[in-house]
Amino acid sequence: MTQPQNKLIFFDFETTGLNPYSDDVIEYSFLCNGQVIHNVVSTTQVPLTDIVVEITKITTDMVKEAPPMIEHKEAILKMLELQHPDDKQFMVAHNNNRFDRFFLQRMLRDFGTSTRELNIYFLDTMDIGKYTMPFMRSLSLKSLCKYFQLSEGTHRALSDTTALEGVYYQLVMRLAKIENKDSKELLTNPQLVYDIMYV
Repeated sequence: MTQPQNKLIFFDFETTGLNPYSDDVIEYSFLCNGQVIHNVVSTTQVPLTDIVVEITKITTDMVKEAPPMIEHKEAILKMLELQHPDDKQFMVAHNNNRFDRFFLQRMLRDFGTSTRELNIYFLDTMDIGKYTMPFMRSLSLKSLCKYFQLSEGTHRALSDTTALEGVYYQLVMRLAKIENKDSKELLTNPQLVYDIMYV
């Protein structure tokens, strides 16, 4: 059997609104070790509102033509598959603890599983930003990308996930300096980042 691993997965959702209990995901992206899965998915909440279309550039026709989230179950759960029963999966998103994690939890329930069964822990780059960069007036993903001179996301799941990955690594290097830790250790072991932030 393989040795337990601490897996780092970056993810992002575009949604029909801000309520994880009544709004739907219309696009997802997961990025892990260079592997990416992303797709637009259908929703019964059509037509999409003008503000959603304006922000995401995802149109009502795009979601009408897309398959439902349940048809992506196999690909998503394959990425979240545990290779060892003691594996831990650290899911990173921006504003995770106030938004994305709740949509993820609901999605997994619809798939017949849970964050507990998949040994998922959450890391929020907004929380790390608040801790390491208290001088920033805005901690939006766009503001952090600008500060670190990274390509900004476009409010599409894939580009935002790519931007998120870059921001996370920059923030963790700042965290290592503040905590007087080895940056390589923190970058390769998300458990250490989690312990600093949440334990």
